[in-house]
Amino acid sequence: MELIAKAAKITAPEDLYHWGGVFAENGFYIVLEAAGSVEKPAVSKGREIFDKLLTSFTNYQKRDLETVTKLLNDVKSYTHLKSVIIGLLDQSTLYLGSFGENQVWLKRGDKVGRILSENESVAGNVQEDDLFFLFSPSFQKNLTQEKKQKLFLIKNPEEALEIAASLLFNHVEKFGASALVLLMSLLDQEKSRAKIIDKVHLNRQSLIRGLGTGKKFISKFLLGRSADAEEVKSKKILLTISAVLVCLLIASIFLNINHTRNSKNHLVLEQTITQVTQQYEEGSSLIDLNPVRARELLSGAKLSLSPLLSVFPKNSDEEKKINEWFSKISIAEVAAYKIYKLTAVPVFFDLSLVKQGGEGKQIASFRNMSAILDSKNKVVYSLTTDTKQSAVIAGSETIKEALSLTVHANTVYLVNSDGIVAIDIPTKTAKIVVKRDEAWGEIAALENFGGSLYLLDIKNNAIWKYIATDFGFSAKSNYLNPDVRVNFGSARAIVIDGSVWVAFPTNIMKFSRGLGQPWSFKSFSENLQNITAISTGDNDKNIYLLDKTTNRIIVFEKDGSYQSQYQWDELQNANGLVANEEEKKIYVLMGNKIYAIDIK
Repeated sequence: MELIAKAAKITAPEDLYHWGGVFAENGFYIVLEAAGSVEKPAVSKGREIFDKLLTSFTNYQKRDLETVTKLLNDVKSYTHLKSVIIGLLDQSTLYLGSFGENQVWLKRGDKVGRILSENESVAGNVQEDDLFFLFSPSFQKNLTQEKKQKLFLIKNPEEALEIAASLLFNHVEKFGASALVLLMSLLDQEKSRAKIIDKVHLNRQSLIRGLGTGKKFISKFLLGRSADAEEVKSKKILLTISAVLVCLLIASIFLNINHTRNSKNHLVLEQTITQVTQQYEEGSSLIDLNPVRARELLSGAKLSLSPLLSVFPKNSDEEKKINEWFSKISIAEVAAYKIYKLTAVPVFFDLSLVKQGGEGKQIASFRNMSAILDSKNKVVYSLTTDTKQSAVIAGSETIKEALSLTVHANTVYLVNSDGIVAIDIPTKTAKIVVKRDEAWGEIAALENFGGSLYLLDIKNNAIWKYIATDFGFSAKSNYLNPDVRVNFGSARAIVIDGSVWVAFPTNIMKFSRGLGQPWSFKSFSENLQNITAISTGDNDKNIYLLDKTTNRIIVFEKDGSYQSQYQWDELQNANGLVANEEEKKIYVLMGNKIYAIDIK
C-alpha cells in the first residue's frame, strides 16, 4: 500500500530577526525556523539552511531514519538555526526527526496524541486519513488551547489555513512561526493508470475522426484485422503520424496550461510590486516623522512579497527581483528601527589618570556629577562631565565590600556592611547615615530620588525607603503597598524618576505610589536576554537599557514604545551606563575607561 500526503503550508511574516519556512514535495517535508540580524537577515540565513537540506537530500539514496538523522546533523551547526523538523514518507512509513523545541501531533480517527518532541526521532506506519500537525516553536508558543482544539477538529489541511491566519497575522510577536499539516491518502496506481490510458485513447479517437478518408483503414488496423504488406506499411505510417499528433496535442495542452499559469503569476507579481512600491515609498518618507508607522508599512511590504517566494523557480529573474526588493526593504527597516552600528566610540575619560590600575565596577550620576565605584581597589571616584575634573573621594576604610552607590547633589551614598554611608564630595568626608538593619535581606541596588534613599532587597522582595528629613533620614518603610506581591529574585537594578523602575534580565517592572503599573515593550518584537543596567531620570524622555548578550543599548519611551538602539561589539564588556539627555550623551563604563556615545 502506497500513500501520498496532501499538505497545507503555514508561515507567518518574517522580520530581520525571525523567519519561518515550510517545504512539502515528493514525500520530503521540512518545517524550519531561523534567526537573523541586521547584517544577516533571517530570511537569507533560513534559505541558506533550506538549500543545504535540499542539496544534501539529493545525495542520500534511502528514505529511512538514518537519512533523517544525517540531514539533521548536516544543519545543526548553523548558528542561525533555531529549530527544524524533517520528515520522509516511504510508501506507508513516515520517518520524523526534530532539532529544537518542535512538536508533531497525530490525529487518527477520534484520537489525538503528540508523537514527537524536541530533539527526537521516530518512525511508524501511517494509515489513510491520518492527519499530522508539525509545529515550530514560535507557532506552538502562540497556539492557545482553543486554537489547538479547533485545528484537531479539521478534516482536511485547507481548513487549517483559516484558523492559522487569525492566529499568526495580527501581531508582530508571531514573526517566524511556521507549521505544516499533512493528510494521508491512498495512491491508487491502477486507477491512475486507467485514467491516463482513457485520456490517450479518447485523444486518439478524436484524431482518427479528424483524418477523414483514412478513418476506415486506420480503424481496421487498430482493431487488429489482417491486411497485406502494403496495407501494413501504410498502417505503420498512419499510426506513427497519429502517435506524433497525440504527443503534440498533449504537449500543446501542457504548454497552454503552463503559459496560463505563468501569465497569472506574472500579473500577480506586477500587482504586488506596485503595492510594495507604494508601501516602501510611504514608509521611507515617514522614517523621521513617524518611525512606528514607517516600520508597519515596511513590514507590510515584506508580508506582501513573502507568498511569491515559493511561486517562481530558484535563480529565476522573478526570484532575483523579489530578493532585490527584500534587501531594499531591509535597508530601509534599519533606518526605521533607528539601528546605529558603532565601530569606533571615543574615550571620554580614563580612570588610570586618577589612580594607576583603576577599574570601574558601577557608575551613577546626578546631572553633570558622576560617581564611579572601584571595588577592586576599594575607592570611589568623582567626575564632573562638563569639566572632566576627577578625584578619589573615598578609600578602603569607607568602601569595604560595597557593591552599589548613588549620587544626589554633592553627596555620594553607598551601601556596605555598616549600612548606608554618605560621602561629601567637596570635603571627601564620610559618615554612616543609616545603620544596617537586621531586617535587610540581600541588597542588590541603592538609588535615590529627591534626597530620599531606596534599597532593592531581592531576598525579601521589598523596596526599603528612607525619607530625607531635616535631621537625617526617617525609619525604614516598605515602598510597596502591603497587598503588592512581587518576586525580585532575579532583579538587577533600580532607577527612579518619580515612578520606580526595576530591571530584570528580560523585562522591566514599573511601580507608582507603591503599586504595580501595567507596562510592556511596544513595537518591539525581540526578546531581551540580559539586561544588566538601566538609566533614566525625571527630566529624561526615554529609558536606556544595556543588553550585554546582544551587545546593544536599546532605548524606549516611557510608555514602552521602541525608540532606537545602539549596537557595539564592545558592549559585552560594559559594567554600567548613565544617559544624560541634556548633554546628549550615553556614558558607558568599561574597565578603566568611560566611553561617550552621542544620542541621536
